[in-house]
Amino acid sequence: MLLSNSTVILISAFLSITYFFSAFEKIKDWNKTIKYYNEMFKGRLSRKLVLVSIYVIIVVELSSILLFLYGNFSFINSESRIVLQYAFIISSILLLVLLSGLRIAKDYQGAAQIGIYFLISIFGLYLMEL
Repeated sequence: MLLSNSTVILISAFLSITYFFSAFEKIKDWNKTIKYYNEMFKGRLSRKLVLVSIYVIIVVELSSILLFLYGNFSFINSESRIVLQYAFIISSILLLVLLSGLRIAKDYQGAAQIGIYFLISIFGLYLMEL
């Protein structure tokens, strides 16, 4: 079971690590994070909306991590796919939100890089549905 589904497990581990460090860096350097995003969206979004967006993104990143970890556990132990499917769906939605934000900020290079993570997430979802 573990070897036959190692691709899905590794993809979910990759995304978990990615979201963990993303959330950790935002929280660790909170004041710098607020300053950075306020500057990024200056003239495009209000400061309050930027702050709420940061909170929502952190919560969704942390939720994704937990879903991926629990999903891997249940997938390995009981071959239950549903939690990992939800994790990949939430991950993909989060990446679409981040993509939208980067496009609003006119950070086209950052938006292009998000596309890579989105493809990885969608590929993981695809493998779960086979």
